[in-house]
Amino acid sequence: MDFKIIFLPVGYDIKDVNNDNTDINVVLPNNKVYFGTLFTQKNIQVLMEKDEQIFFWSTDMVIVKDLSKSTIHKAIQELFDTNYLTHAFSEIGNISEVFAMYKSFEAVPYIDLSIV
Repeated sequence: MDFKIIFLPVGYDIKDVNNDNTDINVVLPNNKVYFGTLFTQKNIQVLMEKDEQIFFWSTDMVIVKDLSKSTIHKAIQELFDTNYLTHAFSEIGNISEVFAMYKSFEAVPYIDLSIV
């Protein structure tokens, strides 16, 4: 297993896979933790229209087709495989610094996102 995903703040809680965003931590076997936010295009459009914005930006942002578990898994896997994960997301520390309840990669629960 190359990485584990932790959904913030309360786990996977997507109301509309086509119009939402979610914060995640990606935990690597080397104990490093990265933070990012996944947005759908529709969500960005809705947020811009709601706030009458002429532009939209966010740090650590990746735009995905939808927020289904399988799409999230595939997107993070591709970022990992192509070595872009560390460019797209920010390193926020190691496991023991970020999580009081986990001390190692093995202790972080694995959520199988490859299944729907």
